[in-house]
Amino acid sequence: MEERVTASMEYEPVGVLQADVLMSGPSSLRKDYKKWFIANISNRIKALQHALNTCDHTSKIDLDYSHASVARLSDWLSQHVGSVCLSEQEREEIRQQQPFPIAVPETVLSSATESLAFDVGVYLGEVLCKQYPWVAWQQVSTGKRNYFYGQMVLSGINAVKVCPMHIVAVFCIGVKEGDYTDGKRLLSLFDRWEQNARKNRPAA
Repeated sequence: MEERVTASMEYEPVGVLQADVLMSGPSSLRKDYKKWFIANISNRIKALQHALNTCDHTSKIDLDYSHASVARLSDWLSQHVGSVCLSEQEREEIRQQQPFPIAVPETVLSSATESLAFDVGVYLGEVLCKQYPWVAWQQVSTGKRNYFYGQMVLSGINAVKVCPMHIVAVFCIGVKEGDYTDGKRLLSLFDRWEQNARKNRPAA
């Protein structure tokens, strides 16, 4: 694999569990993942803040749980998406693993970018949790065919639960593919979540 390098920074990435691993793994894996996630929210935000503080050519961004921080972080992330070039052999191996023919991209997100997407998603979720106390992290524990089975999502925004880590990762893929050149798309999604959360305030 050939990696396209982003700007240097001091960052301690985290290994992101893939959806199929959480879905098909034993129940103990999902229980352990939930415990790990809740226990490490603050650690992952600290890791993200350290990356922001040490990133080349980046004006200071304080993760102070404000809307302004979300806007600036969204733009920052759009400029720091790294990708890995797959060899033709690697692409063919991916094709062989699929039950039906699919188009295999020439590049995928780097592991560091997948970790950044996870951390940014955690931060966006925490901003909503702090601003709207009825919004909370919850693990999807029913519906084994559900893509988000075993993953941590936000409840209390509206009827549909939101997995911000997944949404941020999809945004990063869009940046890699050239669909987005700044953070406006990610910020607009956050604004929609915030608007829905405000409307979903429980009756007193």
